[in-house]
Amino acid sequence: MLFLTSTTQLFALLKKQSFFYIWISNMRGILLNVVLVGSMGIIIFLAYDSYNIGAVLLFLGPLLLARFAFAAWRRKRRGTFS
Repeated sequence: MLFLTSTTQLFALLKKQSFFYIWISNMRGILLNVVLVGSMGIIIFLAYDSYNIGAVLLFLGPLLLARFAFAAWRRKRRGTFS
């Protein structure tokens, strides 16, 4: 939080904009990620609490598959255009 505040102050001085405008625009993305990751953690906990480890694996399997497919697509695209 200290790093975010200090870099926000620096950018506010460099861009000659309001400190609070830049800080709020940075925090908006952070808060969205915190809410989404937190809700996913609650869903995983409820799945584990109700159905044990099998439900967690069924929940995380497609997420991991999508992550690795996206990473492979990015590597392929980066190699093509570089």
